[in-house]
Amino acid sequence: MVSLHITLTIQRAHVGDFREFEHGAARVMSKFGGTILATIELDGETPETLREIHVVSFPSEDAYAAYRAAPDLVPMMPLRERSVMSTKIVKGKPGPRYGE
Repeated sequence: MVSLHITLTIQRAHVGDFREFEHGAARVMSKFGGTILATIELDGETPETLREIHVVSFPSEDAYAAYRAAPDLVPMMPLRERSVMSTKIVKGKPGPRYGE
C-alpha cells in the first residue's frame, strides 16, 4: 500500500478547471486501485490562491506509476496546468490507527 499526502496550490481564478481535472483524475485513479481518501481546503498564501491537501492511496508503487503514465490523463492536463501553481507530494505507508 502506498499513501500520498499531496499539497496543491491553486489559482482561485481557475478553481473550476482544477475541480474538473480532479474529478477526471479520480476516475482514472480508480482504474489502478487508487482513491482520494480525503481532501482538506485551506486558505492560500495570497488572496488569489487556495491550497488543498489530498490524502491518496494506491495498492502499490506499480499501480501509482501506472496511473501517472495513464494516457487517459493527457487530455485533462491543460486543466491542471492552468489551475495548479505548485504540488508537493510526500509518499509513505499507512501508519497506526489511533482511536480504535
